[in-house]
Amino acid sequence: TRDEIVNKVKNAGIVGLGGAGFPTYVKYLPKQNANLIIINAAECEPYITCDFVSILENSQKLIRGLKYIMKANGAKQGVIAIKSAKVEAVELLTENLKDEKNIKLYLLKDKYPVGWEKHVVERVTKKTYAALPREIGVVVNNVQTAIAVCEAVEENKPLIEKVVTISGEGIKEPKNLRIKIGTYIHIVA
Repeated sequence: TRDEIVNKVKNAGIVGLGGAGFPTYVKYLPKQNANLIIINAAECEPYITCDFVSILENSQKLIRGLKYIMKANGAKQGVIAIKSAKVEAVELLTENLKDEKNIKLYLLKDKYPVGWEKHVVERVTKKTYAALPREIGVVVNNVQTAIAVCEAVEENKPLIEKVVTISGEGIKEPKNLRIKIGTYIHIVA
């Protein structure tokens, strides 16, 4: 049920994994239904690829997580917004969504500030808002957040890890790593 999903997300300690770290269950508390859930899969920084890798590894969990988020918010529609340049992920999601009536893919241009929540919401809905997307009936979650929601609901798994991108011009071997939350990282230049 809606309440069971919200409680599982709360008890799993899931926070927004797009960077803000906001408690995810709080987005699901308003009693009025949301019209639309958007999964923000558009990484805004040029070196970041952790959501891209997460989609390739867990596209089915992402879709099931989106469905749980839709149910928790009473939303009838879901959108995964992703940059068109992420061809492999776009192709995989297109295949996995072919039988989904209420979930669509929205392709974004590959330019900055695509990935910024407000930019994504405005592109997908053609509407703007003052403070929070909920003002226009929208809830936004990140790729890894949706996957964590799926794992909390189906496996009772708490939020204990995150995929992070270690990259940039000063890194000899750029990569994405799945690390336990709280792991100490020391990078030697």
